[in-house]
Parts: sequence; structure tokens; C-alpha cells
Amino acid sequence: MLREADIFVGLSHNEPCSNAIGEALACGLPALIRNTGGNPSFVAQGAVLYDRDEDIPAALERMAANLDEHRARLRPLDMEEVAQQYVAFAERLVAETPPRRPDSHKFLALRRKLREHYPELPERRVWRCKLWLDGLWS
Repeated sequence: MLREADIFVGLSHNEPCSNAIGEALACGLPALIRNTGGNPSFVAQGAVLYDRDEDIPAALERMAANLDEHRARLRPLDMEEVAQQYVAFAERLVAETPPRRPDSHKFLALRRKLREHYPELPERRVWRCKLWLDGLWS
């Protein structure tokens, strides 16, 4: 279905790293996405950013007028490279957050590190990834 479209429009207001955008780019579909969260990292792959909903119509017109140019700029993500970046990031967080406290405090320290690197993360009272994170210190 993606290959039948001309442009992918991502309307999410805070997307940390959208699989949908990655899939669209991998299908050769230029993407227009909001300039928030992890989306700016997709610019290197050929995505176009917008800041406000009001910017969408003009940005779509510009992209449609230069569609071949936008398709030529596409650089789909290399999933192996992305996975290696995630692992390196997690290892860096673990190295910067020594386990000096009980497990619940290790998790809170890691959450603080995530906030330092990604301040746009939404505030949550409950984080549901503690079991996965416990494995980082085993």
C-alpha cells in the first residue's frame, strides 16, 4: 500500500522513532513529518520536517512539485545499523548509571538519563519496562 502512495504524511505530535516512517522511506516514499521527538533523525534519510499543522499544505505542495528530487534523496534506514545504535545507546546509559542502589533506584537513575538525552519524552507516573531494564545489570 505504501508503494502506491506519493508522499507519506506523519501527523504524530511526539514520535520517538516511528516504524511507520522507516517503512515508508524503505518503500521509496518521501515523508513529511513533524519536527518533534526522534523525527529529525529521519532528515538524513530524506524526510521533510514541518513545525505546525498549518505548515502541512504548503510543504505538501513543495514536495509534490519536486517529487522526483525528494525520491532521489531517499536513504532508507539500515536496520542493522539502527540496532547497533540502540545497543550502543543502552550500553552508554548503563555505563553512565552505575548500580549503586536497589533495583528500583537503578531504574529511576536510568529514566533520568533517558530524560537528559530525550527531554521531549512525556511524563509518566508508571514506566512498564523495568523487567527489561533489570536484564541490563545481570
